[in-house]
Amino acid sequence: MITMWKNIKRFISKNVYQYKYKITKILSLFGLWPLFYKMYCAIFGPNGGTLKVDLAGKSAKFYVHSQAAADDFKSLWGEGYLLESLMKISKPGDCIYDVGAEIGLYSVFLSMAVGENGQVVAFEPEEIRYKRLKGNLLLNNLNNVSIFSTALGDKNREEKLLVGRDNVAPGFINLSEAKSKDETFQMVKIMNGDEFIYQNHLSLPKAIKIDVEGYEYYVIKGLEKTLKSDTCQIVCCEIHPKMLPPDIDSNMVLDLIKFYGFAKIDIHHRENDFQVIAQK
Repeated sequence: MITMWKNIKRFISKNVYQYKYKITKILSLFGLWPLFYKMYCAIFGPNGGTLKVDLAGKSAKFYVHSQAAADDFKSLWGEGYLLESLMKISKPGDCIYDVGAEIGLYSVFLSMAVGENGQVVAFEPEEIRYKRLKGNLLLNNLNNVSIFSTALGDKNREEKLLVGRDNVAPGFINLSEAKSKDETFQMVKIMNGDEFIYQNHLSLPKAIKIDVEGYEYYVIKGLEKTLKSDTCQIVCCEIHPKMLPPDIDSNMVLDLIKFYGFAKIDIHHRENDFQVIAQK
């Protein structure tokens, strides 16, 4: 019986993953996706479907739908250095932007770091990750995070977002890469960052974290006024050299950050990318 149940779970899990975008759309139409995801995590995820993560004196919970997802959270997705550095910089009452929030690792912990009087503004255009982000914020009873499904860039337009690729780490998506008809696409709205902030009456941030898998140059370019403001003092950005468009290289991203007034640059190298903490 145990072996049969394992085989049934494996079959269901495989097919839900394969058709997750279609399933998400159908369930979302009836407002059933949050309940479905909680139940799915409870059945297929370890420890009842939630995992406690400790970092820099803070504890948070996250939904996990598999042991692999739990392992990723335990390793902090390789984001421990940058996230902990940003948490130490953040003070109660600060406003922090999380551009490329994915499922909320940064948003949740930064929300705790800035406290009830602070604010986190999170941007995540990918549909499923946006819903998981929202779920993880609710799981931790956090009310100081505003989330938007809009992607930030330098110009207003719609573009294909490449999603749902197998054998690729979660979040490994590239707005500038979507070419193959064999891939799963999602149309997303991209807006100039400065214009979006102005239109939505958002507070200017003290710090901005950017992780957009190769689209970082355009995000930074679109936030020119925001980054040049006296309020914004810190930019934390992941730069992915192999994912940048052909006409953009890593030095161009760094030069743009410096041009906007961030003179102090700390670089943390990783296997396929590097993390930048830039301060004025």
